[in-house]
Amino acid sequence: ALQQSQQKALTRWKKSSQGEFKVILFESPLVAQQYYLANGLSGRVDTPRTFTAQRLALLVLPADDRLLAELPSPPQTILHDFRHEASHLISCDYPELLAAPKWFQEGWAEMWAPLNSGDVSVWPHAHDLHRWFEQLDWNNLTSAPAEVRYSFMAHAAALCLQNSADSQPWMS
Repeated sequence: ALQQSQQKALTRWKKSSQGEFKVILFESPLVAQQYYLANGLSGRVDTPRTFTAQRLALLVLPADDRLLAELPSPPQTILHDFRHEASHLISCDYPELLAAPKWFQEGWAEMWAPLNSGDVSVWPHAHDLHRWFEQLDWNNLTSAPAEVRYSFMAHAAALCLQNSADSQPWMS
């Protein structure tokens, strides 16, 4: 569903398929840490992360919480993180998109990761905090909460996509 939602936007880039993607959801940070060590990976184990060279996305439940692990459907935050990281994985098949600046890549992934929504093409998302936008620019972005920074980058990426039809919309 996520790939179908992105299809129209992805047509500006040439696809070069390179195999399957792998997404792993760990039951706890401890289990994630063991996986990282066993596979020579680095980074915070409690943070969702995509390793594009391995076509691998890793997500972790916030604690070894049996209640969360046994829910019939994942919490919305896990769904959001899944969609965000899966968008990074989809980018692996589009070298020009994968070579975009980090802010654009993060904005792209955030655009496709709505919270509390069944339609992955809906943007802006309900959790966007537009009240911050008047105070923010690229120079003070790091002072904002993560959700606001990612929403800011998603907004910037969406504007670039809207205003440029070429393969490097971030240049606009």
